[in-house]
Amino acid sequence: EGWLSLTGVIQHSSNIGAAKIALDIGAQRLGKKLHALGFGHRPKIRLSGASAGILAAPEQWGLVETANIAFGQGVAVTTLQLATAFATLAHQGQRVYPRLRLSEPVHMGAQVFLPSSVAAVNKMLVAATQREGTGFRAVPKGYRVAGKTGTAQRANHHGGYDKDKFTAVFAGFVPADRPALVIAVEINEPKKSIYGGTVAAPVFRAIAANALPYLGVLPDHPATVHIPPEPKHPKVQQTKGMPDMSGLSLREVHRLAHQHGWTVRLHGSGWVVRQKPKSGNSIKQHEMIEVWLHE
Repeated sequence: EGWLSLTGVIQHSSNIGAAKIALDIGAQRLGKKLHALGFGHRPKIRLSGASAGILAAPEQWGLVETANIAFGQGVAVTTLQLATAFATLAHQGQRVYPRLRLSEPVHMGAQVFLPSSVAAVNKMLVAATQREGTGFRAVPKGYRVAGKTGTAQRANHHGGYDKDKFTAVFAGFVPADRPALVIAVEINEPKKSIYGGTVAAPVFRAIAANALPYLGVLPDHPATVHIPPEPKHPKVQQTKGMPDMSGLSLREVHRLAHQHGWTVRLHGSGWVVRQKPKSGNSIKQHEMIEVWLHE
């Protein structure tokens, strides 16, 4: 509950915030930019399996469709299209067409966004990978990442979405201020967690951490970037009194509370980032615990 800045909408993956922004922009302007980025069009690449995805003409969007498309429903996007869109942001808003081999010439397209607008958006994407953002697990030590998590329900054969099948995504570029790599990670139907920040972001980090030194791109601030520990699934590190629930999913919190007879007050969604009482503090049966989660 409460107000979020535009940066906060990106940083905390707010569907409500994205929908409100899209409705303010309007279907025509939003649709024009999405098409300019290549969504809804088959990529100009010699790859027989490349798909156009699905993006209806803005004239067909109502208010519901406009709001849904803002946070990823009612539209189908390929991983290649997603990577291409982030490459456009990494090139100061100028469209970049994908290629299969580095020996092929780079094909640049139209200026989709003003460089000043891209600079503002990129700052928001960096904020999304900071400790309070959903993508903090994507940051390799010594680098800054501009990127975004995604957690999408998978479409079914009945024109709707499956309630228990998801795709976890993290896409972005690194280093944020002098991009050398655009990486898009997509994990279909993950098992331990459904969230892009939990399962896709660490893959991004591993790829970047190994590829950047190979490319000669060395870290800038090795002492200032913190790599958070991987979430603990599904066991809880036991201590005397209150256990450490950091990294646990919502389901695991409920299971643990049921085992001990606690009542739970929850804030947010995703995995646990803060708890009350703190780990190690004494706690009685039937006591209330408070848990804060982030994607």
